[in-house]
Amino acid sequence: MNRRFQAIDLWKGVLALGIMLVLGLLQSRPTQAAVLPVCFAVVEGNEGTVFSSAGSQAVRDAVAAASAGGVVKIAGTCAGVSNTRVVGVEKALTLRGGYTNTNWLAAPDAVANPTVLDGAGAGRVITATAALTIENLTVRNGFGVDYLSDPAVRAFGAGVYAKAALVVSNTTFFNNRMSVLGYGGGVYADSDATIIASSFISNVAKDGGGAYITGVGVVRNTDFISNSVKAVSNYGGYGGGVYFYGEGTVIGGVFRQNQAENSGGGVRLSYGSIEGSVFELNQAYYAGGAYVYNFGGNTTINGARFLSNTATGDGGGVYFDYNQDGRMLTVTNTEFVSNTAILNKAGGLYISTYVNFLISNSRFERNVTRGDASNLQGLGGAIYHRGFMTATARIENSVFVQNSSARSGGAVYVDRGVGDAEVPLEVANTQFLSNTAGF
Repeated sequence: MNRRFQAIDLWKGVLALGIMLVLGLLQSRPTQAAVLPVCFAVVEGNEGTVFSSAGSQAVRDAVAAASAGGVVKIAGTCAGVSNTRVVGVEKALTLRGGYTNTNWLAAPDAVANPTVLDGAGAGRVITATAALTIENLTVRNGFGVDYLSDPAVRAFGAGVYAKAALVVSNTTFFNNRMSVLGYGGGVYADSDATIIASSFISNVAKDGGGAYITGVGVVRNTDFISNSVKAVSNYGGYGGGVYFYGEGTVIGGVFRQNQAENSGGGVRLSYGSIEGSVFELNQAYYAGGAYVYNFGGNTTINGARFLSNTATGDGGGVYFDYNQDGRMLTVTNTEFVSNTAILNKAGGLYISTYVNFLISNSRFERNVTRGDASNLQGLGGAIYHRGFMTATARIENSVFVQNSSARSGGAVYVDRGVGDAEVPLEVANTQFLSNTAGF
């Protein structure tokens, strides 16, 4: 009997020890950490109510709570989409970043407190059907499908689609992409738009890689870097940096290393003005730097610099297209340096038929038209003018230095086809130094 009770006691001890070991193992297992919010938003005037989320729901909640004309303040990183977008705006609002979730009353600082709206490659970042102002944000990784991929989704704006007036300041648009037949990688504004002190980097679309603006567009002190547009079956491919469907004004800013498979590596402009901007290392088939469609009004280029841009066809720096209304192109205080037209004409500036132009106080240096003398190309190292039906054609107070062409017109070539009217190109107080042509 004693031995039996001893055996029972032994088994009880073993069982107790096993239970203790199991409990110890369970206690030693790491507990799953709670998902912490990283996205925060408040409505200005009601900063005591903070919306927070691990994804982007906090922004949608704050927008829903805001009244028309209000301001939604945002902090942190708000990533992920709901109903194909990060946030939809259906009333006039301002979305403003640059805050911390611990001090909503301090002045916003986008450098110290970067604020991100991130589509995570799954949909558009912002859709707005009412007037929208965007300040101090990074809008990134938006994705927009084209109408062939999904007929129910409009093929506009991977970063922002604005149906009403749009104002953007101090905001970065990065890696927003439209698929195949979409317009406006970073921004599509089906409205007037003003963009100030912002940057567009590595955005992609069919037209308007960085931005596409249908109304009156003003872009001031804004940089467009490494944006691109891709043609589909020879359709599209205009405006690697920005596409202005209507009047466009570009003031300051840098356009660098943008690409267009068709025209306008840096800018595609209907008409308007470019002032004090730098176009550098942009590429396109036509118009490596800027393509002016020349429809709707006159165009001025003042104080700009076109540096080392390349066109596979015509117009390494600028291509000014024809229009039978006789629009005026005025170029003043502008530099064209080391631009190249690889196959055809105009290393620096291509001016088409019907165009009246005045070039003054400008410098054309080391622009090249390579071309091929055997196919009658390689014309106009600095300028090619298709001189037909032009009332005003004048160059004054300018300098042409070391420009070259494979065939003719090392500095300037005026082309008159058979039966064309005589074209009076006026040249006054202008220097031509060391320009060369193949023959």
